[in-house]
Amino acid sequence: MVESALVPLTPEPLSVDHFRGRFESLTHAGFQIVSMTLTGHRVTRHPADIARRADGSFHLALVQGAPVTLEQFGRSSVGEPGDLLLIDTDEPYTIDCPAGAASIGAVLGGEPLRRYLTSAGDPPLSVLKGRGAGRMAGTMLQDLYDDPRTMEDVADIAEDQLTALLLRAIPAGGDTAAAEAEILRRIRRFIADEIANPNLSAKLIATELGISRTTVFGTLAKAGFSLKDCVHRERLKRIHEDLRDPRLSGLRINEVARRWGYANPVSFSRAFRGAFGTTPTAVRVGCRH
Repeated sequence: MVESALVPLTPEPLSVDHFRGRFESLTHAGFQIVSMTLTGHRVTRHPADIARRADGSFHLALVQGAPVTLEQFGRSSVGEPGDLLLIDTDEPYTIDCPAGAASIGAVLGGEPLRRYLTSAGDPPLSVLKGRGAGRMAGTMLQDLYDDPRTMEDVADIAEDQLTALLLRAIPAGGDTAAAEAEILRRIRRFIADEIANPNLSAKLIATELGISRTTVFGTLAKAGFSLKDCVHRERLKRIHEDLRDPRLSGLRINEVARRWGYANPVSFSRAFRGAFGTTPTAVRVGCRH
């Protein structure tokens, strides 16, 4: 069981006669939640386990029942019930589980977390206290496990939501700039990917990225933008690209503008000149020479 858990681990002692534990899992849309009880055992992720599967992911575990001790990066950290363990699965570690200890865990894709933690310059913080965004992440893990209907409803976005909460919960030396920069990057990327979607809104962005609408507006405001500004800039960028595309030379300029939501030619021309310092006609004529 342990060897084929969320990530390959090795229990100590190895004897089947001595092993006591319980595993229950819930999987939907490729996302898995696992409840684990390992009574009086140490479990270790050895280099050989990592060689079997190393994908850059992190193991997030909500501690329950009794304190557990995590050893990783040459240091030892104690997770109290209600705390979260954030474990880099690409590095060896050991978890000491006393009698009564249990956890609910999930594996998260590591790219956003690793980028943020790397920017901090130190090894990842192993234990996140069960308060603020950390408490919300723990509650989400518990709810997903307790209610199969909730799991079915949000399994496809659960990983992104948990990651967004962790980016808020990880102090990284008290500096949240990297976390905010990551959220801003994700918001602007989503806008760019969904710019043709007529339902693009703060509500849609918040729902798909697992953040609040307040976070959407606040993150953009700190960067000096409004949501309206970002949408208009992206649409103007697409119009500029289309005007330079010889395959679309048969479309009139106003038709190109309407494809991206600009119905009023006067306001479109004013916005285009403000963004690029030239007229739509000059861009189209220029690409022909």
